[in-house]
Amino acid sequence: MSNYGLDVQLEVYGGAFPEDEPKIFSFDEWERQAREKLEPGPYWYVAGGAGGGLTMQANRDAFAGYEVWQHMLREVEDRDLGVEVLGTRSAGPFMLAPIGVQGILHDEGEKASARAAAAMGVPFTLSTVSSFSIEDIAAEMGDAPRWFKLYP
Repeated sequence: MSNYGLDVQLEVYGGAFPEDEPKIFSFDEWERQAREKLEPGPYWYVAGGAGGGLTMQANRDAFAGYEVWQHMLREVEDRDLGVEVLGTRSAGPFMLAPIGVQGILHDEGEKASARAAAAMGVPFTLSTVSSFSIEDIAAEMGDAPRWFKLYP
């Protein structure tokens, strides 16, 4: 039986990086790389959290308060990390939040994010200010779970 989570972990840590690069995920490193590649407008849209950055800092501070405690020598063959929120099932305890105008960052914009979410079994939330239509995103995701955030 294949373990999808383990397969993804091995892909990330086993071959995603050249031999001379550390296998560390760093917000600061990702931000540095984004600053080098993006034009100032798109970069500051993301870096500022589409505003002053207060919500992003609050989220990072809250996330920093969580720790993962490993429980050794436990049966994990039939583990299930999935959750259900308002009738929508997610393969893990999270969903992708609505982030608008992703098309300023990449030509595929929300389409790429939607495909990634569908591939991982994680619900995707489309923003009212998406670069693509609801129909475009639905076509990318097939039957995968998706939500829509309406800004009235």
